[in-house]
Amino acid sequence: MLSLLQNFHFLSVCMIVFLSLSIIFQTIAGVMIHVLLQESENMSMIRSNALKQCRQKYVNYYKLNGRMMNTSVYVDKFIKKLKLLGIPLTRYLQLSGQMMFFFILSTGISIFLQLSFGKTLFDMVPYYLISILGLYLYFSVMSFTNLEEKKKLLKINLVDYLDNHLCPRLETELSALDELRQKETMGKAVSDRTKEPGIVNFSQQQE
Repeated sequence: MLSLLQNFHFLSVCMIVFLSLSIIFQTIAGVMIHVLLQESENMSMIRSNALKQCRQKYVNYYKLNGRMMNTSVYVDKFIKKLKLLGIPLTRYLQLSGQMMFFFILSTGISIFLQLSFGKTLFDMVPYYLISILGLYLYFSVMSFTNLEEKKKLLKINLVDYLDNHLCPRLETELSALDELRQKETMGKAVSDRTKEPGIVNFSQQQE
């Protein structure tokens, strides 16, 4: 049976490469979300550049839009735009699915060629085993990473931090800034009034 894999060496290598890449891409996406989820538990001590940018952009938008922010929509857009090495997170998942498709396709082609050369079902057992084990490995990694659930938890953490922790501080800062601007405006108004022609100050009286 093993000799059959050696006869179809190229297809066998393709099967292993496609399966490996599929699992690798799925793992990369899972690790990335897992790291962000852990850091989002304590946003005051984040090291991730992505989360720092998320916080800074939220602050800028909050000030620019005059305290009008839809935090849930903002977080959804942030998660969809997550990138690693310049590649979006969604692209890793797409590549993982495509590699799994090519793995199944190469397995089917291998079995078809075996039948074309008059091989028996017993001779094709290795290919069936590889395909079954490959699918089991892929879905095991998918269930272990559990991306959809971790995305939901990440969103909950970010929305909670931005709405319940960052917004009150920004509101306090903006209120203090507004009060300071009002005082400056009132001070300028008073100084302008004292400079009007109808008002004679003490220095003018001495002259």
